[in-house]
Amino acid sequence: MLQLFLVSGSTEADRHSFLADLGLLPWAVSMDSFRALYSSPMMTRNARLTQGTQHDELALSKLLEVVEHRMKYGETTFINLGDDARHSDRIRKLAGAWGYEVSDIAFCEAESASQTIGASGLSERLMATPEDFTGRFREVVFVGDIHGCVAPLRRLLSKQFDRDKLFIFVGDLFDRGPENGEVFKIMRDLVELPNVKLVSGNHELHLRSWLNKRSTSGEFRNNTLPQLFKSGFNRQAAERLLSKAINLLQFSFKGARFQVTHGALAGVVTEPFLFPGYQCWRGVGKRLDLIDEAFEENAEAGWFQVHGHSNAQGRVITPGQRSFNLESSVEFGGKLSALSYDGSRFKDISVKNTGGSKVKKGKAA
Repeated sequence: MLQLFLVSGSTEADRHSFLADLGLLPWAVSMDSFRALYSSPMMTRNARLTQGTQHDELALSKLLEVVEHRMKYGETTFINLGDDARHSDRIRKLAGAWGYEVSDIAFCEAESASQTIGASGLSERLMATPEDFTGRFREVVFVGDIHGCVAPLRRLLSKQFDRDKLFIFVGDLFDRGPENGEVFKIMRDLVELPNVKLVSGNHELHLRSWLNKRSTSGEFRNNTLPQLFKSGFNRQAAERLLSKAINLLQFSFKGARFQVTHGALAGVVTEPFLFPGYQCWRGVGKRLDLIDEAFEENAEAGWFQVHGHSNAQGRVITPGQRSFNLESSVEFGGKLSALSYDGSRFKDISVKNTGGSKVKKGKAA
C-alpha cells in the first residue's frame, strides 16, 4: 500500500525536527514552505511577525499539485501540514484517488478517524525486517507477466498449485492478451488465498486510472476492459484486486533472501517503506541497461531478485543466477515464465503459450 502521512500540531520547528531526526526530510513537503512562496511574514495583534496565511488557498493548491505529482510516481510522502488540520479533507480525498493509505502523526489529538501513530510506531515501520516464510511453506513459486493469456496460466496452476506452496505473481495480469476476462476470474479467487501474493506491475495502474476516471491506454480501453466486463468485472472487483497488490516484497525462505518487484532493481532496497512505487513498477535505468547483472554485482551474497516487466536482452533462466527475469512475451506466443525454489535449488517451470496470442509490434513491456 502506498503511504501518506499528515504531520500536524505543535510548532513548525518541532515538526521539522521530528522529520529531520528520522531522516525523512527528503520525503516531506511543508505547507508553511508553500505559504512562504506567496507571502512574507506578517504582523499579528501581539506585534509578532509570523508566516502569513492570507493566501492559504493558493498555497494549498500548489501543495496539492506537488503532492499529486508525487502520488503519480508512488512516492511515500510526509506532509508537514501546519498547526491545524483544516486542509486534511482535500488531501485525504486526493490520496484515495491514487490508492494511498493515510496516517496521522499528530502532536495533539487527531480529529480524523485515520490511524494516528507516534514516533515509535513510525520507527517500527521504517525498520521492519523481511518476513521469514520458512516453516509456513515447502516451496515458493514465482509467476511472470501473464498479460491476459489464460491457457498457460491454467496449465501452470494444474501442475504446480498447492496450498503448501507460496505463489507470488510479479504483476501485469492484463492487457494485450485475448483472455483478460478469464485471467481475471482466476486471479480474483487466487488473491484471496493465504498462500498467494500479488506484486503490482505497471499495467495494474490502468485499473486505478479507470476507477478514478483518468486516461488509460487504448489497449486497456478497447481490448482489455470489454473482456473484463464480460467476466463479471466491476468497480468493487477492481478495488479488491488492487487492495491485494503490493509494490515490493522482501522475505526469507530456508536461508535465502528474496526481493520481488515488477521492474528490475539494481540492488537490495534497504528502506522498502520509503522506496518509490514508480521504480517498483518500471524498474531502474533504461530499457537496454543490464540491471539483472547490476543486481548480481551489487547485492550481498544470499540475496536473490525475481521480477518481470521488460526483457530486451532475452535473458533466460539459468543455474547460478541471482536475478531472475520472468518476462517472456507470453502474449506474443512466448511462454509464461515461472520459477520454483524448494530451499535447495531453483527450477524453471515455465509453460509455453499454445493458446491465443497477438502479433508482436514494437517492444513487449
